Amino acid sequence: MVQSLCEKEGSTKTVLYFVNLFASVVLGVTVSAWVLFFTDLFPVVGGLLGLGGLFAWIAFLSHIVSDERKKQLQQGFDQQVLSRLWYTLVIFALGIGLWLGIAETRGTMKLEAIAETKIRSVKIYTVEASGAGSQLPIEDFLLLPGTEMKLIVPTPWFGCREYLISVENYQLTPRFKACALATTTIDFPNSFFQESAAMGPAVDTIISEAAS
Repeated sequence: MVQSLCEKEGSTKTVLYFVNLFASVVLGVTVSAWVLFFTDLFPVVGGLLGLGGLFAWIAFLSHIVSDERKKQLQQGFDQQVLSRLWYTLVIFALGIGLWLGIAETRGTMKLEAIAETKIRSVKIYTVEASGAGSQLPIEDFLLLPGTEMKLIVPTPWFGCREYLISVENYQLTPRFKACALATTTIDFPNSFFQESAAMGPAVDTIISEAAS
């Protein structure tokens, strides 16, 4: 009977091991994909995962630790982490939190200033329920000519939100919509003239109300 219980426990740990390993791979790949497609942080994250930058010291230590110690550490990780139920709960909680709590409430604005020739001061305002812009910008930064950047902005859960973008020396201030798990590409200055022409002259007055 004791042998049967040991075999059952060993079988359970084996199942947990593969479930945890698979869940870790899926979570890591999907989070990496989100970082790659919706942010500018992939080089930083990739450097950290490759033990570069601040983590280079860990890579150095790994080279001076004996192979026997490495195997002991790997076995300990297999037995105490990957084969445990608590890790299953943690990895699924992280997945749910990241995808339903963060990714689904964030949209990306890809700002392309390839055709720009000057440094521009950019301010981004939310559009309130009344249709007017917010009193204070949620983002205020300088956009360099010939560059592009991905800006993460909040959205409703699985929804979209409108933003006003004010650019230094641009007379037009159109609205742009950002949606969860989607990228809105904004070309400086072409997108501003196209969007404003489609929306009419009333757009120009909204930002002045927000800034006053």
